[in-house]
Amino acid sequence: MAKLIAIVVLEIYYKLLMAAGVLPDVFKGKKPDDFVGECIVINALPITKDQLQVCRVNVNIYVPNLEQDRLVEGEIKKDRSQPNFPRLKELTIQVDDLFEDYDTDEYSIRVEDEYMIENDGFAEHYNNIRTVFRNINI
Repeated sequence: MAKLIAIVVLEIYYKLLMAAGVLPDVFKGKKPDDFVGECIVINALPITKDQLQVCRVNVNIYVPNLEQDRLVEGEIKKDRSQPNFPRLKELTIQVDDLFEDYDTDEYSIRVEDEYMIENDGFAEHYNNIRTVFRNINI
């Protein structure tokens, strides 16, 4: 494959995720401000320009928390919702399986690590899967 730029790497990930068919909405770059519900957001970090191009790509899986009552103290609402661990697990396994050892004649993708993060102020959590994309620039 010829030299790539980060935007093309995002397009490759997007197409792979869309082809998987069982995942929620997928966005490149960021989640729309008014979006509510499950989604996946992919972001590419800088890509090297060497003969072996390397780009780390974050695949963030957003899942709304399980509903619980909100405590109200005066004007302050406290979120008592809890992460939806079963759904985060299900989607993370799907994405992890897709990118675990993805090899083509043109490029490869490997999962580097993953961890769960609370999305402050949104009553949701997301699992961040960091991957490494490698391309031979010939």
